Amino acid sequence: MLSEVARASAYMVGYVRAEAASLCKRNVLHDDTGDDPEARVAEVRHRMELIAELLRKVELHARRSHTALGHIGVRMNPDEDESQAAIP
Repeated sequence: MLSEVARASAYMVGYVRAEAASLCKRNVLHDDTGDDPEARVAEVRHRMELIAELLRKVELHARRSHTALGHIGVRMNPDEDESQAAIP
């Protein structure tokens, strides 16, 4: 489940990065603080790349964790009465 969330998030990051890349080409930009709007767009694109890199790591570790958990089995304790077993 976590790997799917990471992949979906990475898709959204890619979308935002692509939108930011085309923003300067499609519009006349204005920064309300007087700073360079193209510099702000470049910052957003850079930050999206950093986020994408982190999400790739999240997805990798989520898959590895899922695989590790898949190797764990549970056996009933024969000394424990099933009716007394607490189920979280």
